[in-house]
Amino acid sequence: MRKQLIRVSLLLLTFLLAKNVIFQSLVRYSPIAERTPKALGSAVFKARCNEWLTNHPEASLEEMIRFADGFTRSTLKFTFEKCSTDPAVLAKLPAGKRVSNCIGYAALCNTILLYLLQQRNWNGKVSVHHKVAQLYLAGINLNRLFSDPFFADHDYNEIIDSSNHTVYRLDPSLYDCLCVGPKFKNNPPQQ
Repeated sequence: MRKQLIRVSLLLLTFLLAKNVIFQSLVRYSPIAERTPKALGSAVFKARCNEWLTNHPEASLEEMIRFADGFTRSTLKFTFEKCSTDPAVLAKLPAGKRVSNCIGYAALCNTILLYLLQQRNWNGKVSVHHKVAQLYLAGINLNRLFSDPFFADHDYNEIIDSSNHTVYRLDPSLYDCLCVGPKFKNNPPQQ
């Protein structure tokens, strides 16, 4: 019994340490649409971004991505219920009432990252896209396994650094819910 417990513990530890590698090798995002970006209208959210930019004057793109991801995940809580996905509406809600789904997470993260890039005048160097995709696990379309319209597709962010042709895929809602797959680097967009 003790040997089995050790084996199960080692297997679980290996999975926990390698979950992002496993996720990235088995899950593929197949884009089907792109949503229109929204402006960061909240003075409170802008102030938080401006404070971060002031404290990080030499921030790299990866640091900005990490900040936008963390800001989004600390601001929102995931829900399967009907909710707002508009960052301006979410910003007006009390802190404990800011709930959204993958659309809201991707929209807020996209909005924050666009604001940071605009403040640093990086608009032409980096493009940020709010993508809608089908998720495939080992070639199986996960979205088609569900009849509920909630699972018809999935939203995430794609960031392209044109200066070095690096592509990042950022999925704040999936990372918030499952702690996997926050970012994929040098993974060209699926056509």
